[in-house]
Amino acid sequence: MKKTLTVLVFIALTLSLVAVAAAAAKSMSGTIKSVNISAGTISFCPAGTTKEQNLKVGHGLNIRSIKTGKAEIVVSNGMVTSVKPAAAAPPRRMIEGC
Repeated sequence: MKKTLTVLVFIALTLSLVAVAAAAAKSMSGTIKSVNISAGTISFCPAGTTKEQNLKVGHGLNIRSIKTGKAEIVVSNGMVTSVKPAAAAPPRRMIEGC
């Protein structure tokens, strides 16, 4: 009985830890307004808002390669862990008339 209870508690703790780790990373799209290389931060405005956020850039990213403009970022524990430029809109096709 004690072993079964221990196994159930271990499984519950493991599942809760996995759920917290999965919820910790948050993907957002918006606009990178500015990059402060000396402070290691970016100014980011999420899509649909006008409020800018100053976020620290993680050590795994090269801050010099981050460009301003529309981007998709991943934030984990208040630090930017990934930056991808937003996909460009497909070119408009010319409609040929009769």
